[in-house]
Amino acid sequence: MTPTCRGVSGRTRSFRRDTPRAVLTRPKLHPLALKRACRLQGIAAVLALLSGGNAVAQDFRVEPYLQNPSSDAITIRWLSETSDGGSVSIDGRVIASSPTEATSLDYQAAEPSTERFTGVPWLHTVRVTNLLPSTSYNYSVAQGSTTKQGTVVTPITSAASSGLASGSGVRLFVYSDTETQPESRTSRVAWAEPAGANRPAWVGGQYVATETEGYTQNLAIVAQRAAEAQSLGRATMIAMPGDLVESGGEQRDWDEFWRHSAGPSGTVATSTAIVPGLGNHDNYGGPGALGGYSSAAAVAAVDKYQTYFEVPDNSASHADHTGRYHRVDFGPVTMLTIDSSNGGTQATVTDTNYFLDNAANPQIPDYMPGSPQYQWLEAQLHSARTEGQVVFVQYHHAAYSVGPHGYPAGSGAGFDTQSGQPLRVLTPLLDAYDVAAVFSGHDEMYEHSIVDGIHFYDVGASGDGLRGPQADLTNPYQEFLAHTDAPEIWSGDVLASGGKHYGHLEIDVLLSESGLWNVTITPAYAFPVLSPANPGEILSWERRTYDDVVTFVAVPEPSTLLLLTAGCVTAIFTSLFPRRTSRSTSTRPLPEDRGLTSARSPAAVVKMLIPRARSSVG
Repeated sequence: MTPTCRGVSGRTRSFRRDTPRAVLTRPKLHPLALKRACRLQGIAAVLALLSGGNAVAQDFRVEPYLQNPSSDAITIRWLSETSDGGSVSIDGRVIASSPTEATSLDYQAAEPSTERFTGVPWLHTVRVTNLLPSTSYNYSVAQGSTTKQGTVVTPITSAASSGLASGSGVRLFVYSDTETQPESRTSRVAWAEPAGANRPAWVGGQYVATETEGYTQNLAIVAQRAAEAQSLGRATMIAMPGDLVESGGEQRDWDEFWRHSAGPSGTVATSTAIVPGLGNHDNYGGPGALGGYSSAAAVAAVDKYQTYFEVPDNSASHADHTGRYHRVDFGPVTMLTIDSSNGGTQATVTDTNYFLDNAANPQIPDYMPGSPQYQWLEAQLHSARTEGQVVFVQYHHAAYSVGPHGYPAGSGAGFDTQSGQPLRVLTPLLDAYDVAAVFSGHDEMYEHSIVDGIHFYDVGASGDGLRGPQADLTNPYQEFLAHTDAPEIWSGDVLASGGKHYGHLEIDVLLSESGLWNVTITPAYAFPVLSPANPGEILSWERRTYDDVVTFVAVPEPSTLLLLTAGCVTAIFTSLFPRRTSRSTSTRPLPEDRGLTSARSPAAVVKMLIPRARSSVG
């Protein structure tokens, strides 16, 4: 029996997701799609379906969204249809915008003629300064005859902030590989069946919902959980380690991205800032005449990305590297974003993208030891740890994976031309500075590994692929893989529990009553509740979590280190060493013993004095 989910005939793409895709012809709209859209998503979804997605725009092409968050400032951006100025009202102030024509956001001639706006939009950027830390502000944006509203909650100043109440802190969300495109509205991806799943025949190897519906429900959970945190005075932030859109050079795909983040299908970015990273798809112009991975196409694609996003200055010596890697301090957390688009030596075991020619793409920074980006990373790690921050890192290519990019870099059987393995070169450096976790995507699955006490996550199952493992690959560091560790339990035609679904990480960093920072990393997902009477029909969605919650404790003050051993607390007073994150019981060699630095860093001295405590993974 064929599924009736969404009332739209689904299909699996025949192309590989990380190679040029064929342009899909959108099928004729099934009448049942209107009924389900009205019931599950409201009139906006109906209008989007009837108009092909881009309803006649009014004043806003992209509604207000937050960027570049800090404890005392925020950037509010939006895109308008005309060159008329708008204004932001916040904290008793009215700040006028000075729009600029966003010429990089034009459509390529070779893009399909459907799903287009008319002309290029105008970009408005307002930097709001002199805000108070840990404070909630309502704001409104007026553009033409339309006013949109949102909320800003600023984070505390840093991990070393004093006088904070227990429960203070921040909430982060991490997800990647959304790979938005208009075609996703009627496309369902392959859904590899785990051993012993005993699925009903109607499933047919495809996920029960379209990519767009799964992504929409995933973001709805993020928005709800962000609002709950903000109601408690906790600032929220979204980190996205790459592959935001299917083709970075296709404007239609970017339109689809913002339709879900700051538009008619969702406004999560209106009150929660997105901190992005670059993935291979964001460097990809599009299939065929759209340019693929040619140098010109890669430059134009990233121009679109950089037009939308504002990130802190990285002081790169190469002007084209500005904005491609960056640091965001968000209360007690430092998020370091690395550009892993292309590194190492062309077409060797150190190359993450054989299709991006190194010599022809000097705008892409290398990340190998000795490169400017690597040196920047080490300097930021040292600075953040010295300041007592909990440090997270995001880059696109998952270094430890059983997905299709988990093979060594190379061509032919047993290799991959867009491998994540070259990123393993960064692990010793991250280990030396006690990085808490690394977030990646690329393989489009939920996989959690622990290497040298660092938690590595593939969070690429957010709105596009839901891949299973490669049969001939193993990952000795793997702690959890949704495909095998969340077994599907079916009751007739209803999935009762388990399975691979669209989701994200939710991270709480909260101050305990004892003055320590408690960090909890929870993998959450949108679970489809199926009809027992009509196989394949989705009645509703629920937020569920995988049995892979991680907790650990971090010391808040950089001037004091707490040693927790056998229930005995020993205080070590020093002003020289950074706070560390507790994860494992092993002591490790100093950075200079592994050729990382020529001088003993504060982090290295800490390792000589203090073993790690084990985190709780359950």
